[in-house]
Amino acid sequence: MDFSSAASDPSVLDLLRGIEDKLYERGVIVTVTGDSESDVTIAFKVLTVRSEQVPALVVAVTTVEAGGLGEIDWEGLSDYVNDEYLQLRWLLRREVSNALEGSCGQYVTLNGKVVY
Repeated sequence: MDFSSAASDPSVLDLLRGIEDKLYERGVIVTVTGDSESDVTIAFKVLTVRSEQVPALVVAVTTVEAGGLGEIDWEGLSDYVNDEYLQLRWLLRREVSNALEGSCGQYVTLNGKVVY
């Protein structure tokens, strides 16, 4: 199984939606951004980073308050998502999990731009 097939596997999508739900339930996104209208989407994607295509776990944050954001703990958000994923990945079929293991790690984006 290749990365793209694994990234779109229903079990992966469900697992990542569960992590998104936890972020909302615990108020993590609002705490990080200070914007109650913030949104987050977590997905395995291929990103262009420094003109190179890299497979990664992407935490995409969208907010209308981006211009007024001060110091944001993007690393803490990234670590939280990573920890949740690592605790739950055993629920995935081995072939799916193995295909995703080849990703380069994870990135956090804010309104489409890589911030961490």
